[in-house]
This record gives sequence, structure tokens and C-alpha cells, in this order.
Amino acid sequence: KLKIAHDVFEGLTSLNILIMSGCERLEVVPKSFEYLTCFQQLDFTDCINLKKLDATCVSMKDLRMLSFSRYENLEEMRLELKNLFKLEKLWFTNCKKLKIAHDAFEGLTSLNYLNMEECE
Repeated sequence: KLKIAHDVFEGLTSLNILIMSGCERLEVVPKSFEYLTCFQQLDFTDCINLKKLDATCVSMKDLRMLSFSRYENLEEMRLELKNLFKLEKLWFTNCKKLKIAHDAFEGLTSLNYLNMEECE
């Protein structure tokens, strides 16, 4: 099972695109992940065994694209999207157990694409 060390992202202060697509054994995204502030694109598509997302996106002010697709086991995530004023595209597809708060998209003034297919 893929486990990301809590400090694996330390020192990657210029990283602006991260694609973790297809990491089927990834179970937890560590809290230290949220301190990477230069992200413009994050893709966690097809990480079907992700159970826990400890990180939030609060400090990722430049984030423009965020994809969480095919998370059949993920029930809750503390993303805190409210401060992502530059976020343009957001995918939550096939997240069958995901509970989304009523105010989750509040403040996303640049959002022009939202895909929530197959979220029951």
C-alpha cells in the first residue's frame, strides 16, 4: 500500500502541478501537503482506496484545477475550498459516499466548471 511520508513534500516550494492519478493503493494524503502553496493543478483521479484526506487547500491560493474522481470509499474531506478564489475547474465524480457541506462552494467566484457526475 502506498503511504506518503508526512514530510515528503517538504522543500518542494515551487511545485505547481501534481498528478497522483491512478495511485490505487494510496490511502492517506498527509496534513503536510497543505503547506505547498504554489499549486495550480491537483489531480487525484482514480485513487480508489483513498480513505482519508488530512490536508486542506486553504493556503493554495493559486489553485485553478482540482480533481477528485472515483473515490468510492471517501466519505468526508476537510478541503476548505472557500478561499480558492482562482479555482476554475472542480471535479467530484463517482464519489458515491461523499458528503458535501451546504456552504462548500461559497466564495468560489472564478469557478466556471463543476462536475459532480455519479455522486449519489
